[in-house]
Amino acid sequence: MSFHKKSCLLSLAFASPCVSFAQSQNEKDISKPKLGELTFFQEENTFYNDVSLSFAKETYKEEYTSGSKYTISYNGNYEKNTISMTEFLSYSFKKNQAFGIELSYGSVNYKYNYDKTSYDFVNNYPTSFSSSNLTANSNGFYNPIFSYKFRIIEQVKKEKPINLDLLAKLSPNLIPAKNISYDINDSKNGTVASGNTSIIAGATLSQKIESFNWLTNANLKYVGETKKTETDNDSTSTSDPFIAFSLAGKGQYYLNSVIGLDIGIFHQYIPEITIKNDKSTSKYVSESRNETKVSLGLNLIAIENKLNLYTELNFYAGNDYNENYYNTKYTIKETKGREFIFGAKFTF
Repeated sequence: MSFHKKSCLLSLAFASPCVSFAQSQNEKDISKPKLGELTFFQEENTFYNDVSLSFAKETYKEEYTSGSKYTISYNGNYEKNTISMTEFLSYSFKKNQAFGIELSYGSVNYKYNYDKTSYDFVNNYPTSFSSSNLTANSNGFYNPIFSYKFRIIEQVKKEKPINLDLLAKLSPNLIPAKNISYDINDSKNGTVASGNTSIIAGATLSQKIESFNWLTNANLKYVGETKKTETDNDSTSTSDPFIAFSLAGKGQYYLNSVIGLDIGIFHQYIPEITIKNDKSTSKYVSESRNETKVSLGLNLIAIENKLNLYTELNFYAGNDYNENYYNTKYTIKETKGREFIFGAKFTF
């Protein structure tokens, strides 16, 4: 065998493992998610930051016909406008594991008007009156949210076709909660805090296929006993614990190396909730309900894997449901909402 042939054989022998390793690395690189993609997970020993500003508007109607001797009928139209600022910061202390904290501040303004018919026992006939251009406000910090995310399966082309993430969140009841007052003559501001401790446990499946990313997510949310102070009479309202369920799906397509488009759907089920007041013997019962949200988003990779700018538009609607109080059945109907979100994601 000539020296030339021997050299070729030796070169091939030593190069084969290198070629195989390079191919393996390339396969990983192809599926490796970038900042802004749905499948992204921050690198070990790095910080991930998401800062956003949200503008939301929700409208709904409240109506009832009473069988009691006081109010015969009520028809109200409500508009809820919310502005909130959110800061989410997480640190990956170990590969595919990260702890995070979310802090939010919100301001909520209610605008409403109503028509009401009551029975006048003095003159023995019904009386009607209307009120319009009424307002009520709430503001303050939401309870902080602590999170832990663990990617137990990481996508590697052919070997592991998907990502699997487990997520846990804890929102402790740290900030006083006050229900807003709708008293026309002495309206008082409330707070936006939930008045409870909540725990979320969920799982997310996701996959990157060249320029396309998708994910599906399922969550169970436990909401503990809720206590809120009523601003109009300083009583305390308490609601029982409950468990809510949500399911979401999202797809994302990058038109080029910079611009990506998102579309998603989110559905949440909230069970029946019973509320008691320490100064009343009557219970307030809110029946189970569903809420569905559709989202459209735009992502801009400003600096690859360093800075991502995004905007999101959400539309949501809820089914009609009843609320029972003092032997009167209220109906909440035609709940519709929209939300604009502007934000930036970056790592360091």
